[in-house]
Amino acid sequence: MRWPVLALLVGISASYWLRALPGVGLLALLAGLSVLSLTVRWRLVGSAILGFLLACLHGHFALDGEPPCTEQRQRLETSGRIVSVPEQRPGKLDFDFQTLGSGPSLKLRVAWYEASEAPAVGERWRLPLRLRCRRAHLNPGVFDRELDLLRRGYAATAYVAPRDGQPRREAAADGWPIQRMREVVGAAITEAVEAPDSAAVLQGLAVGLRGDIPRDLREAFIKTGVAHLIAISGLHVTAFAVVVAWSLKLAFRAVGSARWASAWPACRTVLVVMATWAYSLLAGASLPTLRTAIAVSMVALVYLGRRQVSAADLVGACALAIILPAPLEMGSAAFWLSFVAVLILVFAWSSAGLWGFLKLQASLSLALIPVSMAVFGGYSRVGPLVNLAAIPVFSFLLLPLLLLALALMPVWPAAAQALWAMLGRWLEPAWGPLSAIAAHPLAMSWLAAPPPWLAGLSMLGVLMAVVVPLPATRWLALALLMTVLLQTPVRPGQGEFRLRVLDVGHGLAAVLETSRRVMVFDVGPAWEGGSAAAYSLIPYLRSQGIRRLDLAVISHADRDHAGGLDDLVRSLAVGWILGPEEVGVDEACVAGRRWHWSGVEFEVLHPAADAALDGNDASCAIRVTSAGCSVLLLADPERRGEAALLRQLPRADLVLVPHHGSATSSGAALVAAVGARWALVSSGFDDRWGLPKPEVVARWRAAGAEVLDTGRDGALLFEARRGRCGAGPRGWRVAGGRWWNRQ
Repeated sequence: MRWPVLALLVGISASYWLRALPGVGLLALLAGLSVLSLTVRWRLVGSAILGFLLACLHGHFALDGEPPCTEQRQRLETSGRIVSVPEQRPGKLDFDFQTLGSGPSLKLRVAWYEASEAPAVGERWRLPLRLRCRRAHLNPGVFDRELDLLRRGYAATAYVAPRDGQPRREAAADGWPIQRMREVVGAAITEAVEAPDSAAVLQGLAVGLRGDIPRDLREAFIKTGVAHLIAISGLHVTAFAVVVAWSLKLAFRAVGSARWASAWPACRTVLVVMATWAYSLLAGASLPTLRTAIAVSMVALVYLGRRQVSAADLVGACALAIILPAPLEMGSAAFWLSFVAVLILVFAWSSAGLWGFLKLQASLSLALIPVSMAVFGGYSRVGPLVNLAAIPVFSFLLLPLLLLALALMPVWPAAAQALWAMLGRWLEPAWGPLSAIAAHPLAMSWLAAPPPWLAGLSMLGVLMAVVVPLPATRWLALALLMTVLLQTPVRPGQGEFRLRVLDVGHGLAAVLETSRRVMVFDVGPAWEGGSAAAYSLIPYLRSQGIRRLDLAVISHADRDHAGGLDDLVRSLAVGWILGPEEVGVDEACVAGRRWHWSGVEFEVLHPAADAALDGNDASCAIRVTSAGCSVLLLADPERRGEAALLRQLPRADLVLVPHHGSATSSGAALVAAVGARWALVSSGFDDRWGLPKPEVVARWRAAGAEVLDTGRDGALLFEARRGRCGAGPRGWRVAGGRWWNRQ
């Protein structure tokens, strides 16, 4: 069974490379080919085609019924049910909302900023909403939120708009008992544990509520390799099933009757399965918990049917049970982290004792390197050592007490509260050392993200070396791993440069690379609890193998341009910072400053040292030139700033359109003076200010420029090669987009 399942997964994976889903005719042909292949006993070919077909059909079904992006920010005042536990995040509440009424029922992910009330799961509310289609910032090497939203079944996202109406509770909580229990447990932990960080971690461990865990602590978990412990995992559910089975066995010995002795093993097995599923749902029904619940159910069926099934076939059956109804789960990090770890556990656990544990830990660490690099952009160097201490403490101390506290919640709440408080006090001293380890420069290895096919091939090679431990497979696995670790993206050559304007919404973040140096021009906006630098700029740089910036230019102090500077400096080494003094720079950005990198010239054009300008008009402007190609990097100059620029403004082949295409910039004189062939706008999709303004776009086009916009086209790439401007810029939504990315 294991090989057909693997072929099915390969077929599903192939669907992730499609730019558009095939039509009905091609799908019908694939269905015929699949049936024919299975009929003539080409099981692997038929299974692969079937997997591809199922993924495409599921994709069509998932896309059907989504509101079009032309209705962005559409007003919708509707009644609905809150169907997930609201998660408190900095400045807002996030929750799932199922609309009710005469129209189609939609599952929305709703954000309520500065919520005036505290909604609870199961309650019915009437909310004034503004819809946002399932569209997000799109950058290479960065988490694809559009796929994540589609995978989790959201038709759109929305935010509560109190100006459009008054939110009101229409009915008390009704139904959704599991989610309500999760909410009760989360509230009890918050009440019992004084330290908010420890309370948030315990909520995640107990019932899968992780919204309150601070971002710095999440990063520390990733860098130290213990992220798999600080979440509901298969280990939790397996331990729970073992505890239930052991407790039932003791209970029967104490009060059982001889008359029930023959039937008791079967009854106990059924009770264990039911309890395991109940706990999996209480824990949030994440993929690892469902996988374990399915495995427990299958083991129970094998036991009751008195059959023999290999562990590998059992793992394959679990994968099949999860993937068949939801092929998009293959796009989640949890699927790969979970099933790769399980396969290693099945095949690498050769003996008990310290040597067996060390061998298992080494196998897990090696096998998960490609997955970790694809998901997190790197792998933890210290993870194996930290886990040597963390896993025993977690398995034999923290987890049993955690399960005991959960069991005591309905029967002895006071004892449960005392246990939560004790666990919180025990956890609190761990965060300091963990954060210190994570802060060490050698804790995490950030390498260029491998292509998906290379990551998959290297992971398959490591698994083969574990399943078939022969010298040939081990050498193959080592070669593939070294390829992943040593591969680097192609850099520009001498006299060439590459400009990438990232999709960061309303703001600006651009990266310019030469053959040996890297410069960032602005770092994007910041908001309460995060920044574009943390979520887009830094992951992009790491995916390109960039671990150090030679120069960061902050054009001016506005939050949409300088907001992410602190995150950037904390995450990457920055050699030099140019910009306004109020943001804490090494040197002011003043006209006349020049430097040369690998045959590429840089010159600051604005502002002049004696210019009586401030704010947007004083924003830094830089010209980048190589033989035969020039780029003009502008930020937010308005009329006065543009007038000052015109005194020494040279022509350029490409220009960053000032002020995101605002009507207060891009005056006719500037547009004519630049004479650009391409004009790049950094703005948000369906920007609330209507940027770029149609008249500004028309002005640049009338001057002969092709206008591209990050809000429409995703991240924009421009390459100057061998002294020429090349074919011009291209947007990532077209060049790298897939069928689930909204156009």
